[in-house]
Amino acid sequence: MNESIKNDVQIVIKSLQAMAFDAPESLSINVNYRSLLPSCQVSVLEVSDEDLTDLISEVIHFDDAEKALKQLLAVESKLAELVIKSKDDLEAAA
Repeated sequence: MNESIKNDVQIVIKSLQAMAFDAPESLSINVNYRSLLPSCQVSVLEVSDEDLTDLISEVIHFDDAEKALKQLLAVESKLAELVIKSKDDLEAAA
């Protein structure tokens, strides 16, 4: 992986982790980077009183760095939408 793409991948992974810290309790977010088989797993569950709903379950392998970066960016966008919607729902319910 060239340095430019590597840096971009790191930035997106850090962004995903930051969103996990900032997410409301109605979302359970896991961002896991594996160095041995370079990949990143992102899973998001919606937590309710009744059950858990799987919203995102992605494993992105870095064998094709440019493709992996595009996939990470797509997951980042989807996660941002979920976090914003969950926060809006909480505010509306308050």
